[in-house]
Amino acid sequence: MMKKLNCLIALTVIACLFHAVSYAQMRDFVGSNGRIIEAAFLGFDEATQIVKLRLKDGREQNVKLDLFAPQCQQWIKSGGKDADNPFGDNPFGGADAPQEQEGDWEWLFDGRSLNGWEGDTNVWQVNQNERALVNTGRGNLFTTKQYDNFIIQLVFRYGDRADNGLLLRVDDAAKQDVGRAMKIQINDDRPNNRGRDHNGCVFETLHGPKPHTHQHWNFMEIIVDGSRITTYIEGMKVVDDTLPQDKPFSSVRSGRIGFTGNGGTTAIRYIRIKPLKAGEDGRTSRIAANDSREGFTPIFDGRTLNGWQGDRDKFRAENNMLIQFNAPGRLETVKEYRNFVMRLEFRLSRHADNGVNIRKSNSDNGLEIQVADDDFFEDNAFAWGFHGSIFPFVPARRGSLNAVGQWNTMEITADRSMIRVVVNDQIVVNTDVLNIHGMHNDLRLNAVLHNKSGHIMFGGNRGQVDFRNIRIKELP
Repeated sequence: MMKKLNCLIALTVIACLFHAVSYAQMRDFVGSNGRIIEAAFLGFDEATQIVKLRLKDGREQNVKLDLFAPQCQQWIKSGGKDADNPFGDNPFGGADAPQEQEGDWEWLFDGRSLNGWEGDTNVWQVNQNERALVNTGRGNLFTTKQYDNFIIQLVFRYGDRADNGLLLRVDDAAKQDVGRAMKIQINDDRPNNRGRDHNGCVFETLHGPKPHTHQHWNFMEIIVDGSRITTYIEGMKVVDDTLPQDKPFSSVRSGRIGFTGNGGTTAIRYIRIKPLKAGEDGRTSRIAANDSREGFTPIFDGRTLNGWQGDRDKFRAENNMLIQFNAPGRLETVKEYRNFVMRLEFRLSRHADNGVNIRKSNSDNGLEIQVADDDFFEDNAFAWGFHGSIFPFVPARRGSLNAVGQWNTMEITADRSMIRVVVNDQIVVNTDVLNIHGMHNDLRLNAVLHNKSGHIMFGGNRGQVDFRNIRIKELP
């Protein structure tokens, strides 16, 4: 459930508890993307703290809360602000994960107990205030269940000189000797601390660029598919390679998930896992069938840069994604477009600052729609730096972006002089560019407002951004 929806549900539940009010009728809630959602409050079980809802389509949804936890109360009073939660389906800082899983995702940690875990439970304990797993010394913790191919996501925080890790596919031999297990590094990754084995690397096995991390909460995503391991930290790809054959874990295809503590403290929370079939690419989705029926066609084939020109050495096609990995760089369509609707999905690294330029001519860069991590512009006086803005003319409405490292949807409509930008189903810009009064003395910059056609360009200035499912529908 979305944050504001859950917040209103929580307030409704509190009213029921203290005023014995029964809400069986359909009620309107405002979701975090600005859309109105209808749901019926069916009841609240005080013993289990489960709220029961009926959605508009008739499905019932259970959400488990801890209404009286200080974190939950603080979250409610703040209006649903919880920047540390990257998922949005477990928004209550002091609550358990929802009883019902999100699609194929399974929560591995309920935020309260070590149910489903075994090992050094005297070392790995639950921090009740933060609903996090924390190691207090050297020791290992394992799930009781085993997994083979999967995507796992979590949020971690490291202390000074921490040297710990996430263990994958731990078989019986590795459970007795974790030196035989595959370990993804989770440690104090500040300069001069870890050498090549920094966060996101497969310890002493697979290495990649050093990600940006900090001593707050960091988002990690690991994809384990056969012998191929892909890791992301804060949305930045660290490893994407096949395991060598000479490691004791290379041939292991199933096992437990675990955490190892070797030194210093590490806190882990929001741990969830999604099983994959062998060869399934869990990172990519497919263009909806109704998009094709509506007349949308792909302008990126997912495999090559055919149809694109510019700094081709700073972009790559991989796993159905167009990855801008070496900013600054520019990549544009060979074809020019006049009036159109373009839809795409994107994922940002922390502090990314990039853009989608439309109606680019050979003499200018056209209109730039910001593709950026809003946190980077938090203290910037120029509001049109935020994601979705028409740079540097029209600031976007904020609050539409998912957390760094998660996928977002974006739709850009250019219909004559009307430009509309929709991010995650929320309209963030809708303006007639001919009514914009130039903000600069640079007449060449203001002239782009009058461009009627041109190329579509992806421009990178800072950080990494991944695009996928890029499709377009031309308008008359």
